[in-house]
Amino acid sequence: MEDPEFIMALVVAQYVLSFLKPLTLSLQTVDCDMLVAFDEARNLLRTLKSIRSEEAFSKLFERARVLADVVEIILQPRRRVGRQIHRDNPNVDSAEQLWRVSIFYAFLDHVCTELERRFLQEQRQMMMGQYLLPEKFDYLTDKCIDAIKEAYNPDSPDNENWQQEILRWKTKFTDKESVPNSLQQALVYAHQDFYPNQLVNDLTFAF
Repeated sequence: MEDPEFIMALVVAQYVLSFLKPLTLSLQTVDCDMLVAFDEARNLLRTLKSIRSEEAFSKLFERARVLADVVEIILQPRRRVGRQIHRDNPNVDSAEQLWRVSIFYAFLDHVCTELERRFLQEQRQMMMGQYLLPEKFDYLTDKCIDAIKEAYNPDSPDNENWQQEILRWKTKFTDKESVPNSLQQALVYAHQDFYPNQLVNDLTFAF
């Protein structure tokens, strides 16, 4: 805690990662609704981009200054001896400006890039495949079924009978006391001869 740059990085990381905590916890649950989580991830991305500002960092800088006062150090970059090779050196006039660019903006940009990479907008439609799980049939509207068919169309072996297969699939679990609550369990019931589209969907979504 006696390194001013470490204090600044700690404050920034705690602040930014606190935005991700609800999404992280949701994704770790067994019954996570991937579509809801996906929409929240895209909303989170917009939120993080909106806090990329001098005003937001000024508050973090003051928080770091309080911590620095506790350990009795000055919140200034330490003098570095020798030539720097790997670290970017933004053209700034103060410690606050330097760390806003090199720590806050850099970390925010990294997190946003990872969110964009992991939650591509084009993948949202495929997330609806989870609603083919018997325990989530309540969400399986006609509009949702059409969206799933469009998303998985290149891989579906029997598009002509898609609607009929889905209806048979839903009827299959009408009178069952216990139904599959995971994609892996659903595969047991999706016999390839009778549910070719469902099998492809489960395999694609599961793996």
